[in-house]
Amino acid sequence: PPPAAPLSTPPSSQTPPPPPPSAGPIPKKKTHRFRNFLLTLTTLIGLSFAGGVYYSLISDNFHDFFTEYIPFGEEAVLYVEEREFKKRFPNAFNIPRVDRPKVSIGRESGVHAAVSEPDEQRAAIGERGPHLVGTKQEDVKVIKSPGEAQAVTPTVIGETKVESTKHSDKVAEAKKEAPVSEAVPTKSTEELTRTHIHPISLEELESYFKDSSKVIRQQVVDLATNLNEIISHVNENGRPSDFAAAVEKAKAILSKLSKNAAPMEKVASTRVEQVEQLELQYTKQLAEIAERAQAQVQARERAILTEVNSELGGMWDRYEDKLAALRAQLLENYNESLRGELEAQELALKKQFAESVSQHVETERNSRLGKIKELEAEVDAIKAEFEKYSQVVDYALYTQRLQIALDELKEALDDNVQPRPFVRELANLKEAAGTNPAVNAAIGTINPKAYQKGLYTQGQLINRFRTVSEEVRKAALLPENAGVAGHAASWVLSKVMFKKSGLALGEDVESVLTRTETFLQEGDLERATREMESLKGWAGVLSQDWLKEARMLLEVRKAVEVSAEE
Repeated sequence: PPPAAPLSTPPSSQTPPPPPPSAGPIPKKKTHRFRNFLLTLTTLIGLSFAGGVYYSLISDNFHDFFTEYIPFGEEAVLYVEEREFKKRFPNAFNIPRVDRPKVSIGRESGVHAAVSEPDEQRAAIGERGPHLVGTKQEDVKVIKSPGEAQAVTPTVIGETKVESTKHSDKVAEAKKEAPVSEAVPTKSTEELTRTHIHPISLEELESYFKDSSKVIRQQVVDLATNLNEIISHVNENGRPSDFAAAVEKAKAILSKLSKNAAPMEKVASTRVEQVEQLELQYTKQLAEIAERAQAQVQARERAILTEVNSELGGMWDRYEDKLAALRAQLLENYNESLRGELEAQELALKKQFAESVSQHVETERNSRLGKIKELEAEVDAIKAEFEKYSQVVDYALYTQRLQIALDELKEALDDNVQPRPFVRELANLKEAAGTNPAVNAAIGTINPKAYQKGLYTQGQLINRFRTVSEEVRKAALLPENAGVAGHAASWVLSKVMFKKSGLALGEDVESVLTRTETFLQEGDLERATREMESLKGWAGVLSQDWLKEARMLLEVRKAVEVSAEE
């Protein structure tokens, strides 16, 4: 099929597209300064609080300050210490439960109301009787066995029976029903038959304590004896029926206590044995650890002694070799210097001797020949004395020149005004030392910058250290990629933070600076330099200049000490 003609619209019907919207002003990005300030402040406070808690666990002085003046500081420190304690001792709070027998109390146990006594008996309280005299009545019987308790017959008061097995409320009802007036005479009231209470059998109680200790058994027996005395007193002077329930309950509790005392004592003794075994085990382990530590210390001591002895032997051999070489060199120089003088003296003496011989050869031939040997002996003695004194004089002059050069060098080093070069003094020392290898080697170890520019004295190094330590503290407190706020915070913390004193423990920057300052105050520059060398990072970079000056001063001092020893 032919292709369809393209659709087209008349030009008059076409409308231009709408113009694009005009771009307005670009909105400014919010800086959120207040939010960032709050976040930064919160982060700094949290980090400072966490750092304070951590440092409180290390330093006791800071712990007291932090827990007393910082809010919630004491609670945070106690929480962290409790967590650490639980990690170290996870079973400290797991107390094992002990199955104990349950004690059930009856409904009718305890104190009950008692019936008031009749008027006649109240009147008889002040009269003379067993409760005042303390004597026993003939009609009072102490029941010691259950058979005798069953044989006791109840007593009739009027028309009501009072039995020993009834409760005190039944006795009260019986007394209410009984006529109290003229039907009951005074004599019948005094002759009331008292129901007796059974005392506790001591043999039965002791049977429960066959496996117990004597102390517990004796205490329970004493308690039962006291209770029997109370029962006897009640049977003799009181109304046993009123105290029957309470006494029976006390007897039951005492019997139950007697039955449970032995197992409880066994459990306690078992635990005591376990604790003693653990203590013995820990004591053995502690002794083994102490023995191992002592063995290690002894082995280390032997190794150190062996190393020290070998080093001392090597040093002694090197010293003897050096001394022998020096002695040979001195003897050679002395022999060369004296050889010419001796030859001249020998020629003069020979000439004089030849002249004297030629003059007196004829006249004193025999006498001159005899004196020749004496002259030769005198010449030999003169030679020996000359050699000895010339050696002493040369050595004294050498020592004097070397000492003068050393004194000049020390004066140049001890100048506290300002560092100045000491090239001239060092050259004088080298010239005075001559061919001494030890002094020349010590001079060769000195850094050329030291004698060209001069050195700081120890007092000046201490003053410089105080300035350097402030900058090191700031750099140590400055975090990485810190801005203006970080620099300001580090400056504030360096001013506020407490400084340690003495030989502080730890490898942090503050501890190292404290130990360095202590060593400088004591005059130990070498140990102070070693402490500063342990600093890393920016703290180490800031302290490099001070370390270079201290090392150069130590090198020069060492060279002077070696020269003085030589």
